[in-house]
Amino acid sequence: MSENESRNVFVPNLFERAKEVTFDVLLGELGLLDQLQVVGDEIRGKCPLCGGDRSFSANPVKGVFNCFRCHKKKDVVDFVRFYRKVELKQAAEWLVSLLPQVLDTANEQPEGESTLSESALTPREVRLLQLMARACARYAGTLVSAIASEQLEAVAWRVVREEIEKEFPDTA
Repeated sequence: MSENESRNVFVPNLFERAKEVTFDVLLGELGLLDQLQVVGDEIRGKCPLCGGDRSFSANPVKGVFNCFRCHKKKDVVDFVRFYRKVELKQAAEWLVSLLPQVLDTANEQPEGESTLSESALTPREVRLLQLMARACARYAGTLVSAIASEQLEAVAWRVVREEIEKEFPDTA
């Protein structure tokens, strides 16, 4: 498929779907987590766009980023646009390509049918798996920060537990 043909593919709700990719997943995919630190619900450190030390922060929960040096801010789509130097639509299409296949095919199925029923997973179990993936991405960032620490295992379990407790407070 040529480059022009790929641009003609219609993706329903392209920008909304692109914003489903969180910053922790995005930064992990781009290989940028090693230069950043996870601090609470934020990812902070050297700006991947301008290189400014301690000027960048991204909030995966809110889906926004900000650099106090280059004054660039907004959401994941704009971050990809700035970082990869592409048009907004191309950035959104690339982000959608990062979404799990289950999400891509779910919108194409007739109402009432779902991939969840085929896999025998409940929506709660699917959400829990998604949270575990996000916790693993956070853990990778924390791991880089705490590599020399003796508390490495405690940090890992704390991150996983926090992610689960946010979504499922009844498990606390």
